[in-house]
Amino acid sequence: MNAERTARSNGSEPPHGIPRAPAHVRVRPPAAPGGEQAKDERFQQLQHYLPYGGLAVSLVLAVGLGPYRALYIGVAVGLSAGAALWLRFMDVPYPTPAGRQGRAIVFYAGLMAFIVGLILLNPFFGFFGFTGYLQAALLPRWLRPPAIAVNAAAMALSQVGGVRNLHGEGVAAYVGLVLVNMLVAGAITYQGIEEDQRSRRRARMIDELAEANRRLRETMAENAGLHAQLVTQAREAGILDERQRMAGEIHDTIAQGLTGIVTQLEAADRFDADPKRRTRHLELARRLARESLAEARRSVQALRPGPLDTAAHLPGALGDLAEQWTQTSGIAVRFEVTGDAVPLPPALEVALFRTAQEGLANIAKHAGASRAGMTLSYTHEVVVLDVLDDGTGFDAAACERAEPRADGHGFGLTAMRQRLRQVGGSLAIESAPGDGTVLSAGVPAVPLAPGPADPGPGPADRATSDGRTVPERPVPTSPIGPSRTGAGHRSIMENGV
Repeated sequence: MNAERTARSNGSEPPHGIPRAPAHVRVRPPAAPGGEQAKDERFQQLQHYLPYGGLAVSLVLAVGLGPYRALYIGVAVGLSAGAALWLRFMDVPYPTPAGRQGRAIVFYAGLMAFIVGLILLNPFFGFFGFTGYLQAALLPRWLRPPAIAVNAAAMALSQVGGVRNLHGEGVAAYVGLVLVNMLVAGAITYQGIEEDQRSRRRARMIDELAEANRRLRETMAENAGLHAQLVTQAREAGILDERQRMAGEIHDTIAQGLTGIVTQLEAADRFDADPKRRTRHLELARRLARESLAEARRSVQALRPGPLDTAAHLPGALGDLAEQWTQTSGIAVRFEVTGDAVPLPPALEVALFRTAQEGLANIAKHAGASRAGMTLSYTHEVVVLDVLDDGTGFDAAACERAEPRADGHGFGLTAMRQRLRQVGGSLAIESAPGDGTVLSAGVPAVPLAPGPADPGPGPADRATSDGRTVPERPVPTSPIGPSRTGAGHRSIMENGV
């Protein structure tokens, strides 16, 4: 806990949302591996210089205590110098590097030859004989027991006083000392080797954990950057979606309201000589201005269109819209409802209502029509809104390919498609120059709330965000074909509009 609080105070706490490194991945401070390395270096220095010390002590005792013969002294000094040179130039680093096992075996064999020769010369060289135990770790594992046995035999020979004492009871003592040396010295040697290897494994593990911790910190820093980038992208996407929503709302409310106001003011200017008609157009302009202001406020608050708030459901709102549009545009519009009307979710009703608004606005601005019609059809699978007129028409295929212009023309159709697509609907347009226009919008026929006999979601159903169930099947496209622009729709235009 103290270490964790220290990490927080030092600013090393990982960023919010990024998981902290597991406890077993944390390692000691960087000084710890250095301490292990210093300890290992001191052990290697001791292992390196201790044989020279034992050799020097042995040589001093062997020469100082006699015998004082020139040949003996020369042999003792010569073998000691040879052993020192062998240690100096034939030494193999510990642990034995890969591929140098053969050199280690040769080095140890030569060292044992010097040890046995010096002990045969004088038992005092037993002080140098323990070097064989120290260097046994250089050998492969399978060669260590025989090497320790040979070194134990040489050390036992030193302990019984040399070869001259190998007779009578001296032989039994020698054999016992060999066994004791093999057990005691062998156990100590093996324990030292195993402990050293465990220490080295721990050091390697610490190094690996330190590297893993370093990579984890780098990954956490990278994840923090990615997290910040994702948050920024999500914020930008939300801003873009809100801009698109507001653009559609402004187009459907303020822009259309201003268009109607301009139309009424222009009409009022044409009737300066007729005060009664001029007053009527001015009154319509004022009413449109108030309604546009109310719609703008509702759009800012992301509410439903005003007519949908006051009308019982979509048919009533569309009927009010048709009546108001006839008054402001001067174009007669006939509105019909077919099928059993049911309340729809707000998102679907808003999409169809905005489509009707945009369709009627386009008729007033571009169609040059004398009559218009609007049909709301309820079926078991889809609810279809058709808006048609007997105006000049246009090339629908070319309009599909065209992009919205910089002055805003063409944005209405794009906004209608996007709005309908968001609720799983579709938009189809059929028109030709001189043949009028039919605009058809279809949405899934999803009831506002399930009935009491609703059996619940089936295996092929999906649940919406508000808990309702929607059949999991493709939404049919609006059934527009040649027959719809023929007698089926023309009947609306011809039956007394």
